[in-house]
Amino acid sequence: MEKLIKGTAAYTTVCGNICELSEETLEDISDADYHHNTSYAESILICEHGILSLDELNKRGIRHDSKELLEKLSDIESHPNGTDGIALANEEPSGRSGRIYDPFNPTVVDFRVSNTVPAYHTSYNYDNELVCRRSIGLDEIKSIDIRMRKLCDLLLYTRKLDASRITRETIVKNYNYLIELAQTLVRKELNIPLREMSDNEAIYIIDTQRLAEKPRLSIR
Repeated sequence: MEKLIKGTAAYTTVCGNICELSEETLEDISDADYHHNTSYAESILICEHGILSLDELNKRGIRHDSKELLEKLSDIESHPNGTDGIALANEEPSGRSGRIYDPFNPTVVDFRVSNTVPAYHTSYNYDNELVCRRSIGLDEIKSIDIRMRKLCDLLLYTRKLDASRITRETIVKNYNYLIELAQTLVRKELNIPLREMSDNEAIYIIDTQRLAEKPRLSIR
């Protein structure tokens, strides 16, 4: 099912749909201080399999990276989590270099992970970066946070500067991935809250069932 829209309607259609499907809640999650960020496209795989290391993704046949690439990425000095680790971030930097990774980037999906996951600080990159050396199960993901409305606002703001990588096509593509993510949650009967977190003062829960039934968008 697909709905054709004008390019100029991308902002209002996507933001309108997200607002329509969202309801404010006073309940926050607890004991989930770890963040794992990934693209909207890759977020669907996480909803299928959990959060896996690069080695595990290749072992399961989900990815097919070359031996040369895997050897290159196994160097933890340039790639702190290597191929057998999973990158996480928290909001409490260890205070070594002053470099902080922002886990609230609106261009990515933010998976909030349980504090029970074993993770340790690295000494190579950001002060708030951690590594987990095992797979993270779906039961250890406490929420899936997006900032789609803020992403749409970036489109308007940076278009004025004429220096944006955020395009109407980006907005629509990510929205379509979000529909597929919701469909995966519904199909697998996963009770993981999908939250719209663009507003720093409020938390909004997205109705995944209704989102899963929405038509994909296509710019004509």
